[in-house]
Amino acid sequence: MVIYPSLVDVNSYALATVPLDTVYIAKSSLPNAGLEAFAARPIARLSCFGPYGGYKHNNGLIQEASGYAWRVRDESGDIMYYIDGSEPNNSNWLRFVNCPNTFSQQNLIAFV
Repeated sequence: MVIYPSLVDVNSYALATVPLDTVYIAKSSLPNAGLEAFAARPIARLSCFGPYGGYKHNNGLIQEASGYAWRVRDESGDIMYYIDGSEPNNSNWLRFVNCPNTFSQQNLIAFV
């Protein structure tokens, strides 16, 4: 179980939910990526974080423009809806997890 720190900045709920014993948020080294989540310590294999916070919608154009939206797929791989974490007061720290550039860089998976 992850215990989140208390809300300290009403303008950044996403930052206030960072489990500081596990991750920290800092500037990404990826071009145009903004902030990113980094492990503060080794994280055990099969650890789970979530849920990913944000607005649920069915608009693919919003998802494309957001940069913080995740596709939620059904068992057959069809997109059911999107969760958009672009609004810092309606999302959590998971919005700072960036997608890998290559398969070999992937170190986590999303699941429903």
